[in-house]
Amino acid sequence: MTRCFAAFSIPLCLLSSLAFADITGHIADTVTHNSIANVTVTVIGTTSSAITDAQGNFTIAGVAANPVPYRPVPAQGFSPHIRGNSIVVCGSDKATSVVLFNSRGALVYRTTAQSNDRDPSSFSLPALAQGSFLLTITGTQGKESFRLMNIGGRLDLSVAQQEQSSAQQLRKASETTRYAVSCANAAYKTRELNVIDSGVNEIRLVPTNSTTYYYFPPVQLDDDGIVTGTLKDASINQTLMEAAGTKVLDTVGCHEIHSILVCKDSKLVFEEYFYGNNDTINFEDNVARVPNGYIQWSRTLKHYVASATKSFTSTVLAIALDKMGLTADEKISTYLPAYSAMFTGQKADITLKHCLNMVAGFNWNEWGGPDLNNMWNISDTDFTWFVLNHGMSATPGTQWVYCSGLPNIEQHIVQNMVGDSGAKFIRENLLEPLGITDIQWETQHGGGMLPEGAARLLIRPRDMLKWGITCLDSGKWQGKQVIPAAWLATCSKVQVNGNYSYHFWVTNYTYGTKTVGQFGAQGDGGNYILIFPTLNMVVVFTGGLYLESPTYDNQITAILTSYILPAVSP
Repeated sequence: MTRCFAAFSIPLCLLSSLAFADITGHIADTVTHNSIANVTVTVIGTTSSAITDAQGNFTIAGVAANPVPYRPVPAQGFSPHIRGNSIVVCGSDKATSVVLFNSRGALVYRTTAQSNDRDPSSFSLPALAQGSFLLTITGTQGKESFRLMNIGGRLDLSVAQQEQSSAQQLRKASETTRYAVSCANAAYKTRELNVIDSGVNEIRLVPTNSTTYYYFPPVQLDDDGIVTGTLKDASINQTLMEAAGTKVLDTVGCHEIHSILVCKDSKLVFEEYFYGNNDTINFEDNVARVPNGYIQWSRTLKHYVASATKSFTSTVLAIALDKMGLTADEKISTYLPAYSAMFTGQKADITLKHCLNMVAGFNWNEWGGPDLNNMWNISDTDFTWFVLNHGMSATPGTQWVYCSGLPNIEQHIVQNMVGDSGAKFIRENLLEPLGITDIQWETQHGGGMLPEGAARLLIRPRDMLKWGITCLDSGKWQGKQVIPAAWLATCSKVQVNGNYSYHFWVTNYTYGTKTVGQFGAQGDGGNYILIFPTLNMVVVFTGGLYLESPTYDNQITAILTSYILPAVSP
């Protein structure tokens, strides 16, 4: 039995006494416009909730929760955070100073950065009186303003605003707070959205049996680092995107697509989850698909992503090499001393680059032979030994052969290279920097706590998107370099086989008279993270058509070329 080296979570919203509000609203049917009774409305991450009455009305009284920071992407790329009694500013621009004005518009504090060029700018704050302050951050390219609150000694950096110069504007901006809520009723599809504590929130729900798709903007949360927006914000054709959703709901023409997320120009503008199977793959039983019933997929559920795991392994190896000052030209034998007797003949010449590009030269048959099944089922062997025990069929670097054993060797090498737990290295150097806190990454058979490098990762779609956004932004997440930029530049260019590079797939999609390129992660069943550099866009799919290639690939291609890409770039 394999084990999971990382499966942990934190609440979506930390409770505090920062804000107390009454949230009122009315809920109706999207199709009939009739009021809906017995809808449970819950502030996400809290126990604050209410149930709609016969007229579809609800009031959640005295909500005590951090308000949702509803932050548009800053023009200058500033992303400030409170840490203790300091403001830490990440972003594409370098912050040089901060200025605080009180609610009367008077200057109360000015200071300059206390950091070097490699770290985020850090500014120590003085003791502040209770109330609201206008925080203006100045950088090398411009400046931007935010609202800083001090209530009961707790500092909170809230809604990003346009620069304001008057106390009246500042007070007006602080009057409305946004919250993230979930609306649930068995007859309707659960919807997450943002509401305000001012006026009556009009909410629409879609019946679960609807075969027509209706678009709603993604919910903005306070803790996942993803900024949301609307299709209109991104100039994306809503009619085409709704047609894409309707196509997925048409189970006759489309099967087992579980989610679609679209992030354009740094905003998540489309996020939809569908009803589908919860099947898994049993590697210990002849790599068989195991039926596990049907569920409504959602933002909070982790999804098995199959071979998309290999691309994550690639970036883990990239981070380790970068920290050690090494390159992919290193021979694998150097970092596998316990297997030195196996590195004879051409095996002694195998490099990490050979493994990353699936040109190691082993006599391996994964898609038409027993090797993958045997790797999981031969007792008393670890994956590294099993692969190295194979003979050679080609000179390293000359023949592309898909081999899921190679990413497992790479994970073994990462662990030996860093001289610590590979699982710990991944958590501290990839997952935590991206704010990924709810994940299940299973371990290799016979390899102690070595992460399974090829397939057995379960992750939430929004976290898949975070990784994709980071790859799109040359390895940066919220201004911090997480994955080496040079590595991703290599991954985005074909190395072998016409479409493969360092465990990434490089593909062109043609729609109408246009062709656009992408690179990204692809996994069995239809689990894709597609990165479109020229469109500044990331698209995530999850799906459950395991062991049904090329059906799932054809479905995704059809949805991309018939709907999503024409909607983005008509």
